Amino acid sequence: HLYFNCILQLTTYTPSLPSPGQTLLGTDFVTSAGGKGANQAVAAASIGIVSRTSSVHMIGRVGDDDMGRSLLRGLCLRKVCIYEKESVVSDTHTGVASITVDTTSGQNTIVVSPGANLSLRPEEVASTLTRILSSTNNDNTQLSRGKDVVLVQLEITPETAHEALITSSRL
Repeated sequence: HLYFNCILQLTTYTPSLPSPGQTLLGTDFVTSAGGKGANQAVAAASIGIVSRTSSVHMIGRVGDDDMGRSLLRGLCLRKVCIYEKESVVSDTHTGVASITVDTTSGQNTIVVSPGANLSLRPEEVASTLTRILSSTNNDNTQLSRGKDVVLVQLEITPETAHEALITSSRL
């Protein structure tokens, strides 16, 4: 089970959404791990998809910053396999989503700055997927075929998402 993309969500709650140029005071603020891929990977791991012959893997990129290191630690704690050496990108920030939630109507606005997520390249996905999907488990037997799931979200470049689907269909 393979997933892509990871961001830090910064959510502010306010009685209404601001108009352009308007400044409002928020009533609450929450920082949380996010990104469709990271959320789905954690959910898959939490319902017991991880076993002796099956794992949940996250192929993504975070910046070389406190936010990125925190997101990777959180994924590891939740039994999601990551490749830290490959996952951390210098010279760019970890992806961030700024979310404002109107507590009266439930409406929201979201601005995503993908940051390091966009640095994941098609050739990196191809080599990582090939390595993971053709790997063997601890008993040195081939992983059960037909149970591999590759889930792609479009919070990475479309070319990279396309390569993930093409590569996984070949393996």
